[in-house]
Amino acid sequence: MIKGSPRQRRRFLDWGLFHVEQRFLDLWQRYNRVLGQRNAALRQGWTALAPWNLQLVRVAEELDLQRREYASQLATAAQACFKELVGLERIEFRYQSGWSKEQNFTEALNSHIESDIKAGFTQRGPHRADLMMEVDGRPAAEYLSGGQQKLAACALFLAQARLYSSRLNEPCILLVDDLAAELDSDHRKTLLDILYSTEGSCL
Repeated sequence: MIKGSPRQRRRFLDWGLFHVEQRFLDLWQRYNRVLGQRNAALRQGWTALAPWNLQLVRVAEELDLQRREYASQLATAAQACFKELVGLERIEFRYQSGWSKEQNFTEALNSHIESDIKAGFTQRGPHRADLMMEVDGRPAAEYLSGGQQKLAACALFLAQARLYSSRLNEPCILLVDDLAAELDSDHRKTLLDILYSTEGSCL
């Protein structure tokens, strides 16, 4: 979650959204279908991409909005969990759409058509989104120790479990493995106390 690829963090976000937003799966499937069609057109060297761009933008903007709103809720809950676990308040969880915030998605697609054709695939979009974690403006992977990185990941999973329970009004089951690795006794106790106090089940 901290040092891994953006793809892992996107999957984490999408798992949460899949369970709390009824329309998310349909949006995600439609986006990937149109993305595949645009990529096929790019590999054939097509330059008349306006129809694919139009379809992609329609779905991408709604998909991005759902992710952004969920990431904001997740970040608030995760910051509270991380403070409980580590005592640091300076960690930030920041969602990135997958294209420059200086452009809307239509502009991002249109301004990179030539480079997309050369690459043979769409280089910007929700399929490049990420959930960034920073401490004092630096990547969390560079700032935090191994144990703190594990606790930051735990904070994200705890936050997701709490959002799941509050949105669906049902408990979330947490599967916990290798809890002791990289954690001292005080942090293990704190994490266990939080797990046991979380509504749901821990296995």
